Amino acid sequence: MKYGFLGVLLMLIGCSDSGLYEVSGKVTWGGKPVPAGWVIIEPDPAHGNTGPQSRAPIKDGVFRTQAGRGAIAGHVLISIEGFDGVYNPENAMGKAIFSPYPTTAEFPRKTSTVDFDVPASHK
Repeated sequence: MKYGFLGVLLMLIGCSDSGLYEVSGKVTWGGKPVPAGWVIIEPDPAHGNTGPQSRAPIKDGVFRTQAGRGAIAGHVLISIEGFDGVYNPENAMGKAIFSPYPTTAEFPRKTSTVDFDVPASHK
């Protein structure tokens, strides 16, 4: 019994690293800060990456994943959603200023910073 408990304890200690890392940065559209929106991060299965999706709100061109709910390391798929930031009853972030913009990234196994510029031609 004593060894069974010790084994479970060691497994829990070994699993204490969630494998999720804080990611932050800037998001621009044609060089100007995106007023509001989302950066959605998913593991890229084409590169064998698996794990949970994460999302970070954009406010005044800046995003940061929440503590404990960061992004998985490795190759990821990114979708950026941008809004004008003017509240309306249908969406608190306002009217969409462009359709979701897909891109990719590769994140290290540590806190990182990455900036995204959605081309002005993307509507």
